[in-house]
Amino acid sequence: MDSEKIIAVIPARAGSKRLPRKNILPLAGRPCIEWTLEAVSESTEVSRVAVSTDDPTVQELASHYADVEIVDRPELLGRDEASTVDVMLHALEVLKAQDSQFSWLLLLQPTSPLRTSVHIEFPTLEGMAFSNKFVTRSIRYSGTETEYFSNLERFGQFLRKLDSLEENITLLTMTEDAFLPTVFRSQNAHPITVWWHWIHKSYPNHQTRVKEFIATNRPLIEVKKDRWGWEPASWADPQSPQRISLGFSDYVLLFESDYSDSGISQILAPPEFFSEYKARLGQFQ
Repeated sequence: MDSEKIIAVIPARAGSKRLPRKNILPLAGRPCIEWTLEAVSESTEVSRVAVSTDDPTVQELASHYADVEIVDRPELLGRDEASTVDVMLHALEVLKAQDSQFSWLLLLQPTSPLRTSVHIEFPTLEGMAFSNKFVTRSIRYSGTETEYFSNLERFGQFLRKLDSLEENITLLTMTEDAFLPTVFRSQNAHPITVWWHWIHKSYPNHQTRVKEFIATNRPLIEVKKDRWGWEPASWADPQSPQRISLGFSDYVLLFESDYSDSGISQILAPPEFFSEYKARLGQFQ
């Protein structure tokens, strides 16, 4: 990674409900965030370091490190509902506006004080380099890398649209990778990652419980467009045996994206979802 610039961003907001002011609480004689500031300052691989914060105390602590700059976090991104992804995207916008050129973005949480510069450079950065080579060689994109990242951006816009509709929309994902629940802001995201024959033999009531969950909650459901596993038909087919047996053959397509490495995903929704949110769905109808 010698020829590639790496920017590290440390998110450290002032507000914290479970452990107030956790980023500056003393740990082994110094504020918690200082352990991260020191570790990244000692790294020979990181080109630029930024702290995203709305806390004057954090700003003052970071100012003691010559190579660390401050990204002023807006009040909206200091709230409980703000995600780390939103904070990182804001930091990137600020840094890019300053004509920053970089190939890698490194997230360093200030609440990991045992991390040293050695941990940052290996296995973190080495692992990132290895992962990138693997992705370039092995991941099953349906188009070019530019198209893939464009899909990701559009998918992010879709998720933000969902967030604006309802805070706790329920999601059930039936895919082989189940990435979506990890970024879905609602706490009602449930992955069902294994849908093979042995799961039904090991847990005879598995399918019944899933069917009951769908009937009770009428969640959004993520499926793969192409057939996979041992299923006789694609989950995207409303008349597929598996959709009929689980009781969501009436679901309709809400959004489609090639955001993961296992083919095109579809987000399906019950008809009543469209009835309630049709006017606000806009371009994602």
